[in-house]
Amino acid sequence: MRVGLDSYSYRYASGLWGWRPGLTLGPEGYLRRTLELGLAGVHFADLGHFPTLEPAYLRGLREQAERDGLYLELGTGGTDPAHLEMALHAAAALGSPVLRTFVGAFRWQADVPMREVIERAARDLREVLPLAERLGVRIALENHLDLATQEMVALLEMVGSECLGVCLDTGNPLGLLEDPVEAAETFASYTFTTHLKEFKAVLRRTGLVLRGVSLGQGDVPNVEIVGILRARSPLGEDLCLNIETAVERVTIPMFSGTFLASLPGLDANRLAGFLSRLALDDPLGDDRLALPEELGYSPEETLSMEHAQVAQSAAWALEHFG
Repeated sequence: MRVGLDSYSYRYASGLWGWRPGLTLGPEGYLRRTLELGLAGVHFADLGHFPTLEPAYLRGLREQAERDGLYLELGTGGTDPAHLEMALHAAAALGSPVLRTFVGAFRWQADVPMREVIERAARDLREVLPLAERLGVRIALENHLDLATQEMVALLEMVGSECLGVCLDTGNPLGLLEDPVEAAETFASYTFTTHLKEFKAVLRRTGLVLRGVSLGQGDVPNVEIVGILRARSPLGEDLCLNIETAVERVTIPMFSGTFLASLPGLDANRLAGFLSRLALDDPLGDDRLALPEELGYSPEETLSMEHAQVAQSAAWALEHFG
């Protein structure tokens, strides 16, 4: 299996996600950084990484990656057909065999019922899948803290296309109070690509806090999950394991009755089982939950912290899977 880099791991250095360093890490910079880390490819998580989506530019980037022996994958968000059509053409020019996207907003931020979200997504995907099939690009829906596992499977079955599958984010099931191993077992036969993620889960009065940490230092059993994917993904040994180890923090409103009621199949036994699997007896202190900007870090210190976390994760992943 090939171990690569998801671009969101450098969410600070990229300049895309609300923080502007003096010098942003562009596509060519990602390729160089990937080679330095000893990784096999890049999963670009957002179209905003590219100064242009002109086919000539994307083909040039593809040729550079091929010379360096790197794979490229492309990601975007949402299911708007016009946007997905544009992204599919970009993926084809870039040489990405897969286009990762997701259905909607974080579940607790959604302004419409999940049933309506699923029905709309099914309509949108049916419209664009013929183009995906012609271009030879599979669409992979990420479990993006929006749909629960059984809802994702229901959507895949509603659409019923071999060109539609899953981008398995190994850490995100924690955010919907699901067992990551059980989610991997369910999604494995649909999985076209991955985000190899690590979270440390800590309970606070505000809810369940998920802090992004280096691979191997959190609560996600990635070794067991990768074993499941190796055995059951349709790509087998060709599946790309894309490290997503962002310096980030997500607070899940698990003490909200509305949020809990929205989760299908959740009952007291399942909730108790979920909590029992977390290492809550070893919580992070507030200083380790804090983000660089909250600690008053300089831009240089922030970028150094981010790179150190990515480098540690790359070394861990290569030791276990490379």
